[in-house]
Amino acid sequence: MILLYAAALWTGFAWTSPLAAREDPATATKPPGDLAETDNTDDEASKDTGDKAVIMEEAGGFETLVVGKPHPRETSSEFQLRGIPLAVSPRRSGGEMLRSLPGLVVVQHGSEGKGLQFFLRGFDAVHGSDIEVSVSGIPINETSSIHAQGYLDLGFVIPEAVTGIHIVKGPFGIDQGPFATAGSIQYELGVPRDSRGVYIGYETGITNRHRVVAMVSPKDPADRTFLVAEGVRDNGFGENRAIRRLSIMGRFPILDSCDQGRLDLLISAHGARFGLPGLVKLDDVESKKIGFYDAIDRDGNGRSDRGFAALNYRLDRASYGLKALAWGMVRHLSLNQNFTGFLNNPEKGDRYAQFQHTLSGGIKASGHVSLHPTLTLQALGGYRIERLDQSMDLVDPKGSAYRRTRDLDGYQHLVHAGIALEWKPIQALRFGAGLRADVMSVSAHNHVDEIQGSGTVYHLSPRFTMSGRPGGGWTLFASYGQGWRPPEAAAFAAPPPAGDEDTTTRPVRGTSSHVAEIGVHWDWRRLLHIGVTGFGVFITNEQLFNHAAGTSDDIGGTRRLGIEAVVSSSPLSWLDIEADLTWVRARITSTGEPIPGVPPLAGSIRVSLVHPLGFRFGTQFTALASRPLAFGAKGATMYRLDLTAGFRWQWLDVGFEIDNVLGQEIREGEYNFASRWDTSGPFSRIPTIHLAPGPPFTLRGRVAVLF
Repeated sequence: MILLYAAALWTGFAWTSPLAAREDPATATKPPGDLAETDNTDDEASKDTGDKAVIMEEAGGFETLVVGKPHPRETSSEFQLRGIPLAVSPRRSGGEMLRSLPGLVVVQHGSEGKGLQFFLRGFDAVHGSDIEVSVSGIPINETSSIHAQGYLDLGFVIPEAVTGIHIVKGPFGIDQGPFATAGSIQYELGVPRDSRGVYIGYETGITNRHRVVAMVSPKDPADRTFLVAEGVRDNGFGENRAIRRLSIMGRFPILDSCDQGRLDLLISAHGARFGLPGLVKLDDVESKKIGFYDAIDRDGNGRSDRGFAALNYRLDRASYGLKALAWGMVRHLSLNQNFTGFLNNPEKGDRYAQFQHTLSGGIKASGHVSLHPTLTLQALGGYRIERLDQSMDLVDPKGSAYRRTRDLDGYQHLVHAGIALEWKPIQALRFGAGLRADVMSVSAHNHVDEIQGSGTVYHLSPRFTMSGRPGGGWTLFASYGQGWRPPEAAAFAAPPPAGDEDTTTRPVRGTSSHVAEIGVHWDWRRLLHIGVTGFGVFITNEQLFNHAAGTSDDIGGTRRLGIEAVVSSSPLSWLDIEADLTWVRARITSTGEPIPGVPPLAGSIRVSLVHPLGFRFGTQFTALASRPLAFGAKGATMYRLDLTAGFRWQWLDVGFEIDNVLGQEIREGEYNFASRWDTSGPFSRIPTIHLAPGPPFTLRGRVAVLF
């Protein structure tokens, strides 16, 4: 606690929160049960695989899984990030680690404290609207967020306490819940074997970055206990991008019995204060009126706080298993920003301040039982309740609110249940079929329009997967599922559209997706893996978040058709090479126009190595094709090269990271809308491209000692 208090003083703010390499595709395992409710740390794998023989091996100081009985992955697009690739992944924050996942492109159109933006399979998932994320089974997407439905803030995840990241593209398992319209991601927490003991690290960088990490865990790899704290202070690479962050996470076993199972307590607390630079006009940058990394909005800022506690229970047997999770969370988010200047209100300006405070809690459980050597039954269910309070005010140049556009409070109840069967008539053939039901009940009070509304919506999601191994290293896959993004609570207490005489309550719907994929994979002696997947996504009523207005716009039905290819090789036990490419044609169904913000082509190349002598090295080249923007505009092609390197010798570890090795002027965020910042002369309402820059050449170095 003394260390934590010292870090709080050092980061400059007081705590005010209210509260193994990559697995071979032929042998990758997913324990029976659900993705979102599994917490398989690499030091626990031998306990979590039921009747599968699993042992642990060392690879340059990092553990890899070796599975005795080959078990094909369930879908063509499933992927585990562990071991060597994870060890050299970016460590600026927990969210930055997702850059190492194939097919997922992560950008940051604000400062480090704001939620990331995700591109996956033709989705511009904004801040998480179409990607479900859980940490040790705890759902992180924010239902009815004031800033984009499904908002994700991953700043509380401390990289040193992550032992694996699992992604499934597409909603194909009954474990995948709301916001999995494009896919699901799960963080697995723990401490790698080479970092156990007392770990103290310090990181600095050319942006005046200072980051301190202190972690304590038992030397015994079978002990799941750990406690880690992180403090960050960074001025950022441009104007108004400073970040101050303090986080703490810990896991403490309560029960560890072969007969009675195991029960863990997980705690986390996080607070961040950060600047929000907003966007700059491309015309102003090209005419040298403003620098590429400057900020028009120098008063933008944000605050993010989170605290939670969870109890996680697990019991595994050869023929059955049970998992249960109960958690409570307090969450606060406030954002103060201006994208359009003085366009809508020439006198007081268009700045808006968003605020949200949420109290939530829930419980969920899942189990599986072997009905027959070839047949397994899986069932799950859960309940979550949330009390939210949110508002949005228009703010004048002096910082005073002059009009409230949203003032909402209420309750949300979310219930889910699912059942599935897995049939393996022969070892090389597998069928899975299930049905998931999600129900959302809302009671909301709109204080601006004095409307009290309530309602219940539900969604039934059939899921189907099939895989077969005909021999010769070939594996075939076919999958189908429906995803669901629930509606916002504000929709239940919204006034009728302007000019509409019908004042009766209008039906409220969520956004549902129909997703199908067919894949073929080929493996050659564990040295080469090639996977090709074709996919289609069809949505009846899609909504896109409008950053300029801070609201979501309905664009009707959409469709996405694409192909994804992944090639990887591990020619040496300490070397991993991987490349991925995704092409997608994303269109609005009614008009045939491209979906704004969706790049048609994305790809990356990664090289990762952790040598037994202690050297490690990782590099990643990422490219994103020109994105279609609103009103027929087009963005720029984006590409960047990042690098990490280091050396471990006994108790000493040194390393460095470089963002944007080539020093490109990266346009991470691009949008097309009208704005007015100069009030002294005439202006135009014709939309123009605005951008958020990515990092320039940025060097960070770190040193750590282990006792």
